[in-house]
Amino acid sequence: MYNKIASIILNSGKNLNYAGQVFVSQPDAEKERLAGKIFVLAEIEGKKNETQKIINFLVNIFDYNYYGDEKILLRDKVDGLKIENIFELVLARVNQGLVDFLQEEHLKINPASTNLTLGVVYENKLYFSNYGKNKAFLIFRRQGDYDMINVESNVTEEEAVLEAESHEPASAKIFSAVINGEIPAHSYFLFTNEALPEYLSNRELMGVITKLPPMVAAEQIKNLLQKINSFAPFLGIIVKSTLGTSLNEVHENLEENETHQVAGVSQVKKGSSRNAHSSISHLNYTEQKTERMLAPAGIISLKKIIKWTMDLTAKFKVEIPENRKVVKFYEETDEMIITPAPAKEAKRADLARRESFIIKDKLVFKKKSYDILPKIFGFLRGFSIIFLPRFWVGIYQGLSSWLKGLGKKDRVLVGALMVCFLILIVSLVFTAFNKKTRLAVEQFDQIAADINNKQAQIDSYLLYNNESAAESVLSEATNSLQNSLPQNKEQIAQKADLLTKLSDESDKIQKITKVNNFQEVVSTSIWNAQAGADNLILLNDKLYLSDGANKSIYSFNLKDSSRSKIALSDASLLSSPTISDSIIYYLAGQKIIKVTGDTASNLSIGPEKLQGENLAQIYNGALYLLSKADNQIYRYSSKADGFSARSNWLKAPADLSLASDFKIDGRVTISQSEGDLLKFNKGQKVDYKTAAVSPEIRADKIFMTAANVYLLDLKNSRLISLTKNGVLIKQYRLIKDGLKDFAVDEAGKSVYILAGNTVYKFGL
Repeated sequence: MYNKIASIILNSGKNLNYAGQVFVSQPDAEKERLAGKIFVLAEIEGKKNETQKIINFLVNIFDYNYYGDEKILLRDKVDGLKIENIFELVLARVNQGLVDFLQEEHLKINPASTNLTLGVVYENKLYFSNYGKNKAFLIFRRQGDYDMINVESNVTEEEAVLEAESHEPASAKIFSAVINGEIPAHSYFLFTNEALPEYLSNRELMGVITKLPPMVAAEQIKNLLQKINSFAPFLGIIVKSTLGTSLNEVHENLEENETHQVAGVSQVKKGSSRNAHSSISHLNYTEQKTERMLAPAGIISLKKIIKWTMDLTAKFKVEIPENRKVVKFYEETDEMIITPAPAKEAKRADLARRESFIIKDKLVFKKKSYDILPKIFGFLRGFSIIFLPRFWVGIYQGLSSWLKGLGKKDRVLVGALMVCFLILIVSLVFTAFNKKTRLAVEQFDQIAADINNKQAQIDSYLLYNNESAAESVLSEATNSLQNSLPQNKEQIAQKADLLTKLSDESDKIQKITKVNNFQEVVSTSIWNAQAGADNLILLNDKLYLSDGANKSIYSFNLKDSSRSKIALSDASLLSSPTISDSIIYYLAGQKIIKVTGDTASNLSIGPEKLQGENLAQIYNGALYLLSKADNQIYRYSSKADGFSARSNWLKAPADLSLASDFKIDGRVTISQSEGDLLKFNKGQKVDYKTAAVSPEIRADKIFMTAANVYLLDLKNSRLISLTKNGVLIKQYRLIKDGLKDFAVDEAGKSVYILAGNTVYKFGL
């Protein structure tokens, strides 16, 4: 038991527009060991039946989501699953669930009169989140007495600033901050509503809580509050930390028992100190003995080697012989020499006495050479001898002669010693390898646990549509996992599984939906076994497929499945299909093919000969021709048999070399095979950028409706849906080979794609 919890609830019952509740869970022993206890302190002003309904729902959803979270059950099996991460994820679910509940039940809460506290007590740690004016006090020891601080005050101020800056309604994110930390030993936490600390002073509260057990203290506080002539409701929760209590009681008992039958206070203290010292010595001896017993066999003990070396060197003493002494030159030098001390002092001609008049003022010595190159060359010459065969031959001969000179028993001992030495080397290498492998396994397990935590963070960010934060966490987790080194088959499989999960998380962030269930609509083989399809367009519930190689355009009615074939006068590639006034137009080389109903006719394009690759669109009766070679969009006026009077529509230079398709809706929107969309208005380029999408925006085909833009990316087999302002709606990953073109029916919420020579359908 790390803590004890007691609740305080006192309500006169005369306030019909108020509901208050204190809830402390009572889980079974296993759940409490894994997840601790949760608590709720809530009061809401309003219609009592409605507010009580909200509080009951809050308690139930918190209890269900916390103890029902699968990560709680995995805490014993997966390292790194922390209570604080689970609590944050549960808070996100409670936020969303409470908002949905209020909307479904058509209920409202007034932020000014709503005070909620949700928390978890796990071992000696506390995690909680406040909404409103509830108080959280920490009562702790300071200089032999107790002191009380409000740990919620600073957080409340910061939260208010954040709410003012966010411009979000209060009900969108109720619990937005989490406070957590360890409860100090011999300390208390007191959660109250706003009214309770206004009627009882801090000194009164500390006096009751610190001197009585939590349950008794709660009853005593109720008795004090009942004497006050007030109809205010009072709510509170007392949490007492019992960490370290047993150890302190043991110390107190030891101090009380450390008395001896010796007169005098000083003698008693002396005896206590002596017993404490002997107890510590006994513990140290027991620790050393246990360490020796648990030490693995075959491993060298560093302590033993150091002790053996010190014992060996202590046997040798270096002393200066009695017939030597230290003599100092009188000349101005710090040189010290050792000379034999004669039995009687003799005069020396080479040493001047202190009082001699022939002493020179200065002594000049020969300067020592400090050239390091000769020393390096000398060392290299000496080291190079180990590469000469005669060096090893000499060593071998020397060892052989030495072994032959040994007795039989000595040779056996030397052989045994060599075997032991080899075993020792192998043991050290093997142990080092095992240690390295074990550390690598533990490191990968830690990375895997961190990634599980990051997945929970990503889910919580996505609940509040914070894609940028989720993307940052995902990138960090992906880089960490890709750089990890699994050490066995299980970890290799775990890495692959985690990469799959992170890929799914990436799909969530990028709003990607995999589409692999397609409905076949029609194939060109129903017209002709050799028929092909170049592109696809939808008009009045009819699909039109052009086949330039067979000089045909095929139409298929989606309502009655009827079909028809339009024959063309000559064969040419039909491209850039566009619809204007319920008429389909195709660009076919140097002309435009006009399709009305089941007939086709040719329209000429100006006197100029078209060069290079071109794209065409018809808008308000005029032809707009995009020339990639000229980096220009030409506008042709209409005439009876075609289009003429070409003019430059672009008023400023632009790079159109990567253009793949374009559409006109008053403004010109151009898709690029390697790049973002381009927009032009009245011949001038418009600053425009789509949302950040992974992989980056590129498109081969573009389709526009009144509100949205659809892009077909053939390289990545995906369909991208955007608003006209460039906001990402959804991405579809198309699991289908041979994609060519597409058409969108927003009214029917369907997409038609041309893959090979077959048209398929899937729902938006």
